[in-house]
Amino acid sequence: MIDERLERAAITLFKESTNWAKTPDRDMVLHLWNMQMEAIRDSFRAKARAVMVELDRQPETPADAGNTPPEGLKYILTDLSVPVAWDGHNITWKGEWTPAFPLDHTTIPQCPGLGLPHREHPWRRQGWIRDTSTTILLERCAYCGHTTATTLSVEDANERTWELDESDYGPYGSIEGEES
Repeated sequence: MIDERLERAAITLFKESTNWAKTPDRDMVLHLWNMQMEAIRDSFRAKARAVMVELDRQPETPADAGNTPPEGLKYILTDLSVPVAWDGHNITWKGEWTPAFPLDHTTIPQCPGLGLPHREHPWRRQGWIRDTSTTILLERCAYCGHTTATTLSVEDANERTWELDESDYGPYGSIEGEES
């Protein structure tokens, strides 16, 4: 008897590792899966099983060697993604994500993603937008992943803050005038 969770994982691996001319719908993938020789399906099942065993061994809060929480923090930042561009201009990022401790270490800001105070201080990453005199500061909640971007233009001392969504991380980055 085949474990249904394992079978779904194997079919997903099959779908994602096949070079489709046009991405097929679910029914087509299942049809093509069923047409494969049993040995091919077994190889995908073996890969899926290995991945599932590794995932089951993972701690509840994933960490990597370069992203462990500093002393006193419970949550690590697991989503390290940053936008590649802003209004059509490439972004150069400085350093890595760091915890954003306020000077008094007591005030924890409200998390718009949760609607509650952050579980702890958000993480920050700073960069500058090339071909402009604008800096950009990202703040991300390590608990819920909510991310804001604050830009500061040196030319007009204009500071603006946006909430980021998936569209801001595409190949063209964030475009002014598009809803985030």
